[in-house]
Amino acid sequence: MKNGFIWLTLLLVVGCTHFDMAIKQDPVDSVSYVDRGKAWQKKGELDNAIHDFTKAIELNPASCQAYFCRGNSWCRKKQYNKAIEDYNKALEINPARAETYFKRAFAWQKKGEYDRAISDYTRVLADNPRDINSYFNRAVAWDKKGDYDSAISDFNKAIYLNPRFAEAYVNRGNAWAAKGELDRSISDYNKALIVDPSYAIAYYSRGVSWELKGDNEQALADYTKAVYVDPDNFKAYLNRGAILAERGNLRKAIADYNKALLINPDCVHAYVNRGRAWYNKGDYDKAIADFNKALVINPSFVNAYINRGAAWANKGKFDQAIADYKTAKKMQRL
Repeated sequence: MKNGFIWLTLLLVVGCTHFDMAIKQDPVDSVSYVDRGKAWQKKGELDNAIHDFTKAIELNPASCQAYFCRGNSWCRKKQYNKAIEDYNKALEINPARAETYFKRAFAWQKKGEYDRAISDYTRVLADNPRDINSYFNRAVAWDKKGDYDSAISDFNKAIYLNPRFAEAYVNRGNAWAAKGELDRSISDYNKALIVDPSYAIAYYSRGVSWELKGDNEQALADYTKAVYVDPDNFKAYLNRGAILAERGNLRKAIADYNKALLINPDCVHAYVNRGRAWYNKGDYDKAIADFNKALVINPSFVNAYINRGAAWANKGKFDQAIADYKTAKKMQRL
């Protein structure tokens, strides 16, 4: 594997050197700048790539490819407004290029502008009705808008085109779950796991559906499988901890909340849940410390005030308890 990496690096370096020579021979050749920019892109050196694409545009303002490639670099740098500007210019030059609509749709989606993303994916699908990625991404956009029926319809099309598309099964399962059709969601998670038995998100999502159905035993088993496959799945630790706490196994619950917080130190729910576990163990100081941490992250988290108020009351600190209850009540009115 190491030798393979060295060989790949050598190819990229040789590639850049080749384009360097071409540019020296003809410094006004915009195509050579585009080609070298692509080589920089492959190396992950996006600033160098953008520099070369910009030079290509200066030399040839009608270069659709230069705008398109620079847009891709901006997108990889998560500068989606700049990416969209470049895709717009590319489409002014060549309005028929479906790939540019797809890339612009992706940028719109990353910005949370789902209607515009849907419009662009629809444009791609008008040219290529078998574009599985456009169906899938458009489905995700529908889902983000809360239009679960449209999302399911597009996931259906993606799955029809690729019956082993595990991610589409999971996302369709999530849409079914959002509609309250938990048996259908579980069926889809099962299908995803047939395709990929090591798909941690499928185990986690199925666990959520089992929990919503009231089957905590199945949920616990799935959360355990999720963290076995992916030890960084903090949501699975969080949910498993909640079930363990509900069963009175506070020691193991706290251990799960600890793991969740190691992975995601800004998880408010983990602090509040761990605080509740400390509270139920009678350790009010540790409970208050966790509720404090939760409120540093999210000062508007009502449950943290309510729970901290209860902890203060149990310590006999009634002024602090009343202050927290008043704050919680005020926030609930807003």
